Amino acid sequence: MADTLHSTEKVSVAALISVILRRKISRTIDIKWLVENEAYAKNIIALSRDQGLNDLNEYVDHFEILMFGKLSTSLATVENSNATKNESTAFKKTQTPSFEEDEESSEVIDPHKYVGGIR
Repeated sequence: MADTLHSTEKVSVAALISVILRRKISRTIDIKWLVENEAYAKNIIALSRDQGLNDLNEYVDHFEILMFGKLSTSLATVENSNATKNESTAFKKTQTPSFEEDEESSEVIDPHKYVGGIR
């Protein structure tokens, strides 16, 4: 059962990586092949890191831990300089927008207010 959950998490993170790569650099990848083939996974991880996108790097780090159990040695130097950020909290960012009041603006946004739609 735990192996199935681990596999499901790999596929979901791979899908997130695929979406970001497609939107940012117009690159499509094979999610199933990414999860199953270690050489392909290493190449996609290297390609993703070369883009320099913070959100993509967080998902790639998480995927690499799931796939190989550790981060690559090329990332170890970056981690040493950024010691306050650990692997477990790097991925735990919320994907839903916050409707709380921003520090810069004094306007409170009502989450139920209609702001427009598709016509």
